[in-house]
Amino acid sequence: LDELDVDAQVTGVASLWGIHFTSEEITDYRSVLRADRDMKQRLFMAMLNEGVLLGGALLVPALRRRPDTDVAMSAALQWRALGVLALAGALFLLLAGRAGFILAASLLFWLVARAFGDHRPLRDAAAAVLLSIVVYAAFARGLGLALPAGPLEALLPF
Repeated sequence: LDELDVDAQVTGVASLWGIHFTSEEITDYRSVLRADRDMKQRLFMAMLNEGVLLGGALLVPALRRRPDTDVAMSAALQWRALGVLALAGALFLLLAGRAGFILAASLLFWLVARAFGDHRPLRDAAAAVLLSIVVYAAFARGLGLALPAGPLEALLPF
């Protein structure tokens, strides 16, 4: 930070840390509140856009982000993606026992691609089914674990 001539301080230990954009010494929560929160949100979103997820003190400002901040994704898109991911997880848990692992995981993988904004549903469906079969085979054959096969049981060679 010194090399970049940025007024910021890092506080905390190990995974419980935070970065605060201020020249003021961080001594208590009041001094944290006086730091530049918009800069903190921009840093979080820039890191996220590069594939780096930072937890702890950097996560909260991003979730409370104001719509007028200059970031790549809108708040509505973020909440939509979170909703699709939650739906995907819930459907997987509900369907895995009844429809079998391959069908449930295929739907899960396809919905995750939707949540991350991919716009090629047929390619994603094919990839999801292929990945689900490979994972099922690896668990069933490679590890000897019994995953629910569902209606596809008669068609599976493993």
